[in-house]
Amino acid sequence: MCLWCEVEERVYYSYQDQERKALEALRKVEEECHGSSWDGEAGTDRLRCIWEKKLEYVVARILRERLAVEMEDAELCSGEKEATGASRARRFPPPTMPAHLLSAFERSIELLFHRLTRPVGTAGGPPPTDPERCTPRAVPHARLVPPMLPTCVALFHEGFEDLGSFASVLKERGWEVRLLDARRTEPLIGAVGDPELLVILGGPMGIYEADHYPFLREEIAVASRRLERDRPTLGICLGAQIMAVALGARVTKGFVQEIGWYPIELEGAAENDPIASRLTAESSMVLHWHGDTFDLPAGTVGLARSHRYERQGFRRGRFGYALQFHIEVLPERIEEWTAAHAAQLAKTPEAQSAAQIAAGARRYGPAMARQARAFLGAYLDSLPRDAMLGPSEDAP
Repeated sequence: MCLWCEVEERVYYSYQDQERKALEALRKVEEECHGSSWDGEAGTDRLRCIWEKKLEYVVARILRERLAVEMEDAELCSGEKEATGASRARRFPPPTMPAHLLSAFERSIELLFHRLTRPVGTAGGPPPTDPERCTPRAVPHARLVPPMLPTCVALFHEGFEDLGSFASVLKERGWEVRLLDARRTEPLIGAVGDPELLVILGGPMGIYEADHYPFLREEIAVASRRLERDRPTLGICLGAQIMAVALGARVTKGFVQEIGWYPIELEGAAENDPIASRLTAESSMVLHWHGDTFDLPAGTVGLARSHRYERQGFRRGRFGYALQFHIEVLPERIEEWTAAHAAQLAKTPEAQSAAQIAAGARRYGPAMARQARAFLGAYLDSLPRDAMLGPSEDAP
C-alpha cells in the first residue's frame, strides 16, 4: 500500500464516523508507531484531543517515518507501485462521507501532495505537474515537510468580537484557525502572511482614525494586496470598511447609529449569488452595530442594503466578500456585546436597548446563526485549489 493510501484509509476515511472510527484509526497508528497501549479513559481522552487539534501532526509523523524508509529503498512512487498508489489516491471518499466534508477532503489531497514535493529553502515550492502523484525524487533536494491544513487568519479588534458561528464551520472542515489581535501584533503584515483565508473582524474604531490606530494602515495594506490577487478575504463591519478603503472607496461617518436587529434586503446580483443568497435564506433580520458607512468601491458588486444605509455589503472578484452587518455573532454571546457597549447604548437614543437586543437575539439569533454557517460553508466550497495554494512566488 502506498504512503498516501495508508494515510487516506487510516485517517481521512475515518470522517465517515468521526467519533468512533477516528479514535480507532488513531489508536492503531499510535500503537504501531510507538508500541504503546492507550486503553482506558485517559487514553481515549488523549486520542480525542489529537483528533480534534493535532490531526496534522499525526499524519505528518506517519509520512516522515514511512517516507524516510521508502525513499531510502528508492521505492516510493516508482514504476508499478507509483501507478497503483496514484490511482488509489485519486479515489474519492465513499458516498457515506458527510457532504460538507467532501470539498475539504479534496483540497487536503491537493495541499498534501503540493507540500510533499516542496524543495528545501523555498517558501511554497512548485506544485507537481500532476498533484495526484507523489514524486519527491523528481524535485532536486526534496525533503518531506509536514502537510499543512488550510489556514484561516482572523484579525480581531475586541476580545468578544470573534469568529462566532464561523469558528465551528472552519473546525468541522479541517481548517487551522489563527486569531491575531490587530492592536498588538507587530509587524502585522509579516504576522498575517499569506493564509488560504483572511477574515477581518469588527471593532469600535473608525477607519478614518488611522492616526490614533496606526495598525489600521497595515490592515488596509494587507487587504489591498490580497484583493489585488483575488485571495480569499472576508470582512465584517470594520473589516468591510477596511476592504472598501483598500479598493479606493471612501468611508465616512453615517447620519445615524444603526445598532440592533434590523432587516436587510439583498440586491439583484446577490439574489443570484450562490454564496450571498444564503445571507437571508430563512430571515432578513441581522445584527447591526455601526455608525459609519462606505461608498461602493469601483469594480465591485453591491450585495445588500438596509432601510437606513444603502451599502451593507459588496463582493470583489470571486473571493472577496465584505459585510457591514454582524451575521457571525452567536446569540448566546450577545450579552457580552451589550455589556461591553453599555455606555454607547446609553448615549445613543436611536439604538435599540440592551433588553431589545437580547430579545432579538432570542427571536432572530438561531436563524441568523444557521445562515452564517450556510454562507461560510458555501464560500469555502467555492474555493478551488489554485485559490487555496495561492499564486507562485514569481507572480507579480
